[in-house]
Amino acid sequence: GSKTTPRLSPFKARLAACCFLFNPICINVSTRGNAESLVSALVVGSLFALEQGRLVRAGLLLGLSVHLKIYPIIFSLPLFLSIPISTPKGRAPGGGGRSWGAAARLFAEFSDGRRWLFAASAAASCIGVTLVCYWACGWRFVQEAYLYHITRTDHRHNLSLYFYPLYLTGGSATARAVSLLAFVPQLVLLLVLSLKFASRHIALCVCCQTVAFVA
Repeated sequence: GSKTTPRLSPFKARLAACCFLFNPICINVSTRGNAESLVSALVVGSLFALEQGRLVRAGLLLGLSVHLKIYPIIFSLPLFLSIPISTPKGRAPGGGGRSWGAAARLFAEFSDGRRWLFAASAAASCIGVTLVCYWACGWRFVQEAYLYHITRTDHRHNLSLYFYPLYLTGGSATARAVSLLAFVPQLVLLLVLSLKFASRHIALCVCCQTVAFVA
């Protein structure tokens, strides 16, 4: 299984759980009917399953969390990269010249069967449940659950660094341009965090990505 998350003592684990459960922001968000606690539980469950080496279970839980709310898809890359690469004994990925070694390492990162088992499980879970909901509710489900987020404007999202400029510009073209420009550094930061921390400390990586995405 993955060994990228150091184990906490029971006291520290309970303290961390209490900091989340009794956080006023978490309590407030949980009253809005958006099932944020359920999404968080699925993501944490995926992390736990990954730590135990249960790749299919981890993928299924992540896929279900993405179906419920799109944003956990940002955790796909770090979770994918946190899975140890299967290499033959006595042979490390990469060899030969510097350029060939780098190419071999990159190929090994994205061709490992165990990693793609996780990815396939996540995709099957998300797509499967989404198809069931589409069968039950039709195109309205797709519009309300997914496409709506492309066109919506959230000018009162006051956890964002761009809250005030978006608030002042309202629904104008300037606001849409600011929103688009704000997404670019977010995307770069999510990628950098994945590459930097995924194989070292996956729980820390997911936490940092969440903060970067919300802010």
